[in-house]
Amino acid sequence: MEGKILDYNAQQQKGLIRGNDENRYEFNASEFRSQEPIRIGQTVHFKIDGENALDIYLLKGNNLISVITNEENISKLSQKAREIISQSIQGDNHNPLGVGASALAIITLFLPLVKQINNSKNHLINDAIGIISLFLLLALGYLFYTGAKRIQTRVLTGIISGLLLSGIYDMFEPMRDIWKQEEAARRYLKTDSGKFVGGLAQAIDPSYTPPNTGFFDVAKFGFFAVILAIIALLFLAFMGSYKEKH
Repeated sequence: MEGKILDYNAQQQKGLIRGNDENRYEFNASEFRSQEPIRIGQTVHFKIDGENALDIYLLKGNNLISVITNEENISKLSQKAREIISQSIQGDNHNPLGVGASALAIITLFLPLVKQINNSKNHLINDAIGIISLFLLLALGYLFYTGAKRIQTRVLTGIISGLLLSGIYDMFEPMRDIWKQEEAARRYLKTDSGKFVGGLAQAIDPSYTPPNTGFFDVAKFGFFAVILAIIALLFLAFMGSYKEKH
């Protein structure tokens, strides 16, 4: 069966997989058959033994991401982004603001978007969506630079914006599970106090201080930067002045 790693505790070497059948299966790190580190959100194939997952393998898409996101390749991609920025300053750049916005969006892929929870992914570049967005943003920067037909930049900008928003939504998946647990704890105690399992923990130990898990406690600078980049790209592609090559 295939599924996604929903939770992983590195200290206990245990985790949880949500299968395609919507059931959850516990696993031990010893059952992980890949040399890649275990991360929340990874897509895996596994065997089922009751409520346990055995013989867990990363699917090929995850291996591709690991190859692309190693330090050497990230350095090459960053160099390409710097070249785009350099070309926007000199040469026959038809739409320098568009090139600059594309470069800004590329940078945001490498910034942490949310607070990391239990080794969860918090950079867009660590996911397939981020990898695809990177190459599409390089292409978009080229279209802005060369003054391609505006319909081309609009279509590509729309696709990229959708991908980035989808990636942001996925980044908050661990937090959505925590917020659900918070709500369950509050309903159980019939009170509005307590966060995460804080309500239950405080009932046992009044000195317990629950973690801050509000939206603005979780969202990092990268989240606001990528939202700004999306808005800038949409404005420049659909509403701002645009110079086509004749």
